[in-house]
Amino acid sequence: MSQSQYQTLPEQKDVFADYNDDPLEDFRAEDGSYQWAYAVDLHKDLFMLEVVFIALGISFLLILGTMLFASGGRGIDLQTAAILLGCFLVIGLIGLGSWWFVSAMYGWTSGMLFRMDEEGIDMRQVKDQAEKTELIAKAAALTGALTHNYGTMAAGLNASADAHSTFKNVTGISGERRRNRITVRSVIFFNMIYVDDDHYDAVFDYLVQHCPNARVKDQ
Repeated sequence: MSQSQYQTLPEQKDVFADYNDDPLEDFRAEDGSYQWAYAVDLHKDLFMLEVVFIALGISFLLILGTMLFASGGRGIDLQTAAILLGCFLVIGLIGLGSWWFVSAMYGWTSGMLFRMDEEGIDMRQVKDQAEKTELIAKAAALTGALTHNYGTMAAGLNASADAHSTFKNVTGISGERRRNRITVRSVIFFNMIYVDDDHYDAVFDYLVQHCPNARVKDQ
């Protein structure tokens, strides 16, 4: 091999100078946190509907338990139980209609922003249509690129948290790869984290490492 061929090696090395083996570095923001955006297709992911019916179910059980306690152990007659169940079915239908209306109003796409650091993780749902359009456009433009500057993208949008999970209080972590979703639970609260395929494992591992009290389940 000639000397001129060896002289090309430094230039070839520079091509990969910025390459990093840690996928989380794609999300690194200027403040040192990890920030990213995700657009959820509401045709495929029914997380909003799930939340509605979980809330209704918990409310039903609490009311039923309170009535049983108030009855002094005598139980509830079938007529009262049927009326109570009927009321919750009506409320459930109203909730279903509300979910359909809100989902349609937002174009069946939910834009979400996430910020994660050593202490916890924040989620903000993008409600402004113009801001959501900007998020989706930037996410689409970055898809498949060699270098993903997700941190800059997320930081550029107004980011006040709608939900926050403090790692030391997390009691459970459940992963659903097919939905690109990681659910982080505490005693009375849960937070749904969405991340793309390329970064799913990195975010999941980070959460597990920083939540020492959590039971972990990955699907």
